[in-house]
Amino acid sequence: MAHNPLTAALKVAQVPLRLVQKAVGGLLGGGGEERAESAPPPAPKDLDDGTVARKVESALFRDRRIAKGKVDVNVADGVVWLRGEARTPQLIKLAESRAAEVPEVTKVENLLHLPKTPAPTRTDTPPRQRKTQRSPKSQNRRATSRPPVTAEEPAAEGEPTPAELAARGEGRKPSPLGSTGGQDGGDPS
Repeated sequence: MAHNPLTAALKVAQVPLRLVQKAVGGLLGGGGEERAESAPPPAPKDLDDGTVARKVESALFRDRRIAKGKVDVNVADGVVWLRGEARTPQLIKLAESRAAEVPEVTKVENLLHLPKTPAPTRTDTPPRQRKTQRSPKSQNRRATSRPPVTAEEPAAEGEPTPAELAARGEGRKPSPLGSTGGQDGGDPS
């Protein structure tokens, strides 16, 4: 397609006008905001938990105020768990909001805490919101027998145990399939 020099000159001449319109529209609260509000939010993609965790990390660590080495991101079934430390309460809230902005995230569990403060635990969470419940130990549990360590048969009646042989200072008897010759295992003749 051939370029018309007149059209190109007109576009170049309009650039300062467009910049002024953007600046004035941003100051007055008009222009771009109306278009952003009418656009639908991006639909969540069908991603695995590892990929969602990487997307959340990208969203979090774009801001250099959130320390990459101090925040751990885990994802399970679309639920994001943020663990670690943030320097200020505002950064904790910022990290939570950034994680929630990722379309594939269904819920954010924020366990971030300030330095030199204890980390939140499951006991800090109200019982109805805890994910795991432990049943109380029942007193009438049936005793189970342990399986034998090896498949060997127990010692025959009357045969001493290794502990009894050691107490008497005797060693174990030679194997019935062992050599009947000298100690070197050679032929007895």
